Amino acid sequence: MLAALTLVQEGGLMSKHVLVAGSLHYDLVVHADRFPVIDEYAVGHAARHLPGGKGGNQALASARCGTPTWLASRVGDDEAGRILRDNLARGGVDVSLLQIGAGETTGSSIAVVNEFGDFGAVVLPGANANFEAGRVRLPPEAGFLLLQNELPAEANLALARE
Repeated sequence: MLAALTLVQEGGLMSKHVLVAGSLHYDLVVHADRFPVIDEYAVGHAARHLPGGKGGNQALASARCGTPTWLASRVGDDEAGRILRDNLARGGVDVSLLQIGAGETTGSSIAVVNEFGDFGAVVLPGANANFEAGRVRLPPEAGFLLLQNELPAEANLALARE
């Protein structure tokens, strides 16, 4: 679990903010007794849509620990993008660095989970693939950058260099 990041500075405590740059997905999670084999249909018994993406999940975890947190990511201007943005904001994540791609589809994944918690997924990057690192102005309060390698490699490198 992430812990709130606090440093001691002359005159008292200073909180270091976290910038997470990573993916956002609106996931479809299906529960099934087993995984299908090639050319087979397996029957599922429960399905639900969940906010996901490693970037979004990590930003929420950081904010829930009390650490001021931004998320730099990209969603489409679709319903899934609105759901993800609202979920992050309700969770205390600053979404001012969230890019919204006009006419783009928000990233998603389709995951199959069995009774043991094993899973397999197909990821559809969607708007995540169009993330523009050059549009991100690092907030001066940001003391930590968290990357997951789910955005384009050149974007991760550009943010790390900055």
